[in-house]
Amino acid sequence: FSNTYGGNYAKANAGRGYGESDIAFAQRAMKEAAQPAIESYRASIPEVQAKYASARTTAEGRRSIYQERYNQLLEQISQSKEGETTAAIKNTAREFGRRGVPLSSTEYGAEQQAIVNPITRYYGNQSAAALTGQQEADLNLDELIASLTTGEVSDQRAIQNAIAQLQLGAAQSGLSSGITLNANT
Repeated sequence: FSNTYGGNYAKANAGRGYGESDIAFAQRAMKEAAQPAIESYRASIPEVQAKYASARTTAEGRRSIYQERYNQLLEQISQSKEGETTAAIKNTAREFGRRGVPLSSTEYGAEQQAIVNPITRYYGNQSAAALTGQQEADLNLDELIASLTTGEVSDQRAIQNAIAQLQLGAAQSGLSSGITLNANT
């Protein structure tokens, strides 16, 4: 018996509960040894949650920046359309006035429409392209936020799995050690 415990039976049994079997003692000892690592993993869960919450906040913040840029772009498009349309109408009116054609004539109205329609179509396409860009940015942000949620769940599962592995490993190691202790006594 003294050879099994390195000649120190009292030292080998320190911390053993009264009547506790070798297997139960070894399992408890292994679980206690794994506890600091388990607690460290558990403590990292709020850190993971905070990391993903921060990333979500950043992504949502981008949404308002993109919306502001989109609104500014629409305003610029609108101003450009208005300026170009006004200039085209004035030039047409000036040209018809120079020729002595009244601005109330159908010829003037038709010419004005022929000049304004391409401008309206061009800037309409510009507005549509801006809207498409804004919708794509929103979609990309939605996908990013969804991937953050998936990533957070995955990271938390990895932590929980690591904890479970430590707990399982401690129980299995304790069982093996207890059987060895029991066999040597």
